[in-house]
Parts: sequence; structure tokens; C-alpha cells
Amino acid sequence: MNIFYSKRFWTTLIIFVGLFFLRSQPYMTLPILFGSAIFFNAKTIYPLKNYKFWIVISLLVLIVPLFTGVQDKSILGINYSSEQFQKTLFMTLRGISVFLLFQVLTVDLHIDKIKPIFSKIGFNDFDVLFNLSNEIFPKIKSILNARYIDFKTNWKKGRSIELIFNFFSDIFIDFFLLSNQLSKADKDHEVMNPYDFLKQKKSTKPPNLIVVVGDAGTGKTPWVEQLVKLLKSNDEIVDGIISRKCHEPDDKWFHNLLRISTNNKRQLTTMDQIDTDIRIGKFNLYKNSVNWGNEQLVSIKNSKWVIVDEIGILEFDGGGFLKGLQSVVTNFEGFLVITIRQTLFQYLDNFINEKLPTVKQWQRVIINL
Repeated sequence: MNIFYSKRFWTTLIIFVGLFFLRSQPYMTLPILFGSAIFFNAKTIYPLKNYKFWIVISLLVLIVPLFTGVQDKSILGINYSSEQFQKTLFMTLRGISVFLLFQVLTVDLHIDKIKPIFSKIGFNDFDVLFNLSNEIFPKIKSILNARYIDFKTNWKKGRSIELIFNFFSDIFIDFFLLSNQLSKADKDHEVMNPYDFLKQKKSTKPPNLIVVVGDAGTGKTPWVEQLVKLLKSNDEIVDGIISRKCHEPDDKWFHNLLRISTNNKRQLTTMDQIDTDIRIGKFNLYKNSVNWGNEQLVSIKNSKWVIVDEIGILEFDGGGFLKGLQSVVTNFEGFLVITIRQTLFQYLDNFINEKLPTVKQWQRVIINL
């Protein structure tokens, strides 16, 4: 397709040219840039719908003029620098415009569409870089989310400078471990599929703990769902809960919590604001659904296989599905399968020692995705 007939090209050009007029006509240019981006693809502005983004922007624009520049103006008795206010406002508007530009350039683009462009300019290894970034960035995001949740929990218990230093030092250590892990990764390693896993398990005796490890998007839930199908086809008794991610039309996601033996389900998470104090990353959790999940685990009887998808920061802090999980492992003589994020896996032993001491003596199998 000729580039000059591409709506993406012309939208990009409009926004790029608009950047030069932004300083002289900001209040007229910015609506044009937003309108062009929305006309091209409404998804371009979805990240800007987050109220937290605008809180940060507002604080930046309002606070910087109070402490920098010559304070030549006053509002409500508070002195501020009008020159610095104009500079900060312009920098903010320009940053938003550049963000829109990159959104238009990248929204809904896939590697199959991008690779030919880079191949034409002599960059033939773009797919390698693309796949590597897909591997690294989710891990980095998971590290930051997990560390922030941990920091926020500790901050509520007691505020100190030491907590802040520990927060950044823990992130640094996690990044170092991630770098070491990636450098030592066996590129020819193949993930053990559920079929081969079951063949291997024939020679082992329960109780067993099977840990499926992987970051968001690596396929932990599909792996255990395939395992459940194979177990049922072999007439094995399998039960537990699965957290299945679902997509909504307005580019939002949520999770349904499914009871394996009955197929009953409850909506577990939402990206919308709800009355809850349970939050993981961008998802809010329904308290009633968490309680329901625990009730399902507690009610499991005489099942050879039990699936708990997934164990995370909530369970590590004594909440989430920990109550149901503790009920499952009591006098259990079967195979327990849990899923966990890669960034939390290093803390699994401590979690088991403190919260599930009976599991310490079990045989253990690790499936890395």
C-alpha cells in the first residue's frame, strides 16, 4: 500500500507539524492534535484516561512555579513565577503531543507489519529485538509492580527513610538478578508441555507440589487449562480454581474466577473503580469473589489434583486465597498445581515455610514458561 494513501502517515504528519505551532497557539493546536489522533484510532488516547496521569501532570505544572524562577505573581496569597508556569505548561503540552505522535505511529502495529519497514533500511534483525523486548519489558513491569505493592504495604505500617532506600535497592537487586537470568538463559530450552509432564509424573508418588512459573502473558493459565483437559480425559479427579483473563470491547480487561469441577464462576477483577481495598497493578478485586474462591477451595474433597491459579502478593501478605490453600494442603495426598509470577518465585520458599509448613517435605516440580 502506498504510504501517501495511509491514514497513519497523514495523522502523523499533522501531529508532527502541530508540534511547531504548539508554542504560539497551544490552546488551538492541542485540540486539533487530539482530534486527529482520535479520528485515526480512538485507542491512541486510552492511556490518557487514567486519572493518576493527570494528577501527576497537574502537580508538576502547579508546584514547579512555586519553587523556581522569579516569583512575580500571586494567587490566593501564594507567590509563583509566571514565566516558569508558562514554561512548565508548554513542556507538559509538548510532552502530551509527542506521546500522541508515538501512539499514532505504534497503535495496533504488529511485528509482521513493522519488520518489512526495517528490512528495507537494512535492519534485518528487528524481529530478534522485538521478541527480546517482549520478554524483558513484562519482567521489568512485574518487578516494579511487585516492589511497589510491597513498599506500599510496609509504608502503611510505618514510614521511614530506610523503607525508601530499601525500595530502590530491592529494585536494583531484582534488575541485577533479571540481567543474570537472561544472560544465562538457554535459548534452546523448550517448555515442558502438560502431556510430557504427565508422562513424567507416572513414576512419582504424591503429595507433590507443581509450580508453574512465568510473567504476565507467558501462558500460565493456558498451560494449567490444557493440563486439566488431559487429566479429565484420563478420568482423573481434578478440582480447584482458575483465573481466566477476558477482554472487554473498550480495551479493558478483567478476570473470571472459575471452579474447575462445577464450571461455576465469579468476576474476580475489573479495571473500573469499585468499592474495594484490594488492588493488584491496574486491577481492582471484588472482595466477595475472593471470599467465594476461598470457599471453593475449602469445599474440595477427595480430589487427586488441585489447581490454584495464581498465588501472588496477596497470599504472601496473608490474604487472597491463602485460607483456601491452607485448607487444601491439610492431610492432602495428591498433586497440587500452583501458578506464580517469575518475580515472586524467589520468595516462594519463605512463603511455604511461614504459611504452608506441611508442604516443605513434599516433592517439588518447577515448570518455567
